[in-house]
Amino acid sequence: MKLEIIKDAWESTIRDFTSLGNPLILFVITLSALGLSLKSIVIFIFSVGVMLLSGSIKLILYKDRPFKEERTSFLRGMNTGSFPSMHTANATFVFLALISIFPFPKNLLYMILLVIVGLTRLVLKKHFIIDVIAGYFIGMLIFVFWFLVSG
Repeated sequence: MKLEIIKDAWESTIRDFTSLGNPLILFVITLSALGLSLKSIVIFIFSVGVMLLSGSIKLILYKDRPFKEERTSFLRGMNTGSFPSMHTANATFVFLALISIFPFPKNLLYMILLVIVGLTRLVLKKHFIIDVIAGYFIGMLIFVFWFLVSG
């Protein structure tokens, strides 16, 4: 009985950390870090680009998750596909953007959260390692583009 309570608490904590890759949560984090500013709005717009790129790849190169989920519609297809991890891609872009803005040690917290999101996707068995790596790559790619155009 005690072990089950600990297991439930652990799984709940993992789900909480994985939600840091949710676009809405990332927008709230960005707003809390930067306030409602042009920079936060631009980061949000670029994060929409991350979702569009990741979602397009997910639909074109559909790959089942470690635990297969039913693909009943177009939008469900984006959600049920495994490759790439959109949570990881979103978190990577937003946290790298925040890392580039803030000095040490605050940026260290964002780096830790960036890694945790990818790890939680694996622990929850929502993705394979290649999906998470691809998510990190896409997030980094969009970050480089954002960094170059935002100067």
